[in-house]
Amino acid sequence: MENFATRSREYGTFHYNSLQTAISAYDRDSSIFKISYSINDVDYRWIPKRKQARWGDLSEQLISELCPIYIKAKSLDLFWVNQDVSLKDYGEFVKEMNVKNIKENCKMWEDEYNVRLIQDVMTDEQFRELKL
Repeated sequence: MENFATRSREYGTFHYNSLQTAISAYDRDSSIFKISYSINDVDYRWIPKRKQARWGDLSEQLISELCPIYIKAKSLDLFWVNQDVSLKDYGEFVKEMNVKNIKENCKMWEDEYNVRLIQDVMTDEQFRELKL
């Protein structure tokens, strides 16, 4: 069953039989920007992130909380961030942003949105050791 997929800027989407095979594809293709799969109707969307590639302040803070190793990591250290594809209740998010007087399409809006997508963070080693 091919339920592991990579998405590459260069080559599009490819499907694999195992997470390890998908990770091997990532090792060969630096344009891969996610590995995704579904288990028991739960979707996983892992985004490779180097410490040096700063995300929004709220996201960086949450990543540090979820994976304390991240705090003292070297700039080229690789982490994998599991993100939802979209917010489950976008309408509630919009209401909250309106109450906070945060305007759509500004940096704060984007940071508030993106941090809510983050579900989990792993080191590269932890991610590669997953047995699925």
